[in-house]
Amino acid sequence: MITYTRRERVSDAVGARSVDNRPRKRRREVDEFDDMKQALSMQEMEDPMLAGEYSDSIFSYMRELEPEILVEYSGYSFSEMEPAVLDMISFLSENYVTRTAPFHKYKTRRRSFVSLLVARWIERRSHIHIL
Repeated sequence: MITYTRRERVSDAVGARSVDNRPRKRRREVDEFDDMKQALSMQEMEDPMLAGEYSDSIFSYMRELEPEILVEYSGYSFSEMEPAVLDMISFLSENYVTRTAPFHKYKTRRRSFVSLLVARWIERRSHIHIL
């Protein structure tokens, strides 16, 4: 493993040649690789959460707290959020809805994920059966 001094690391970032006089990869390619790696790791985290498979996940201890935290920091009260969540629930309960349908309706994976968590939180605190 080659170790670099601060000056060499800075020169690598701007596209200069390394100690052994070979050109380094452009910074943009490295950034794109990091972005792809980050997106894949987020997907690996979200899939088990959406499926409800928390048992072996490092996030299992937060299962009960996450929906409550999301509602609390959304800035809305329970009564203000309930109609929007019920609208999402009626869509999910229709016969033709597939597993990916919430992603089409809510446009992004993250928004769908938050909506499902909020629905579960409301279900636990009311008489309404959601999912």
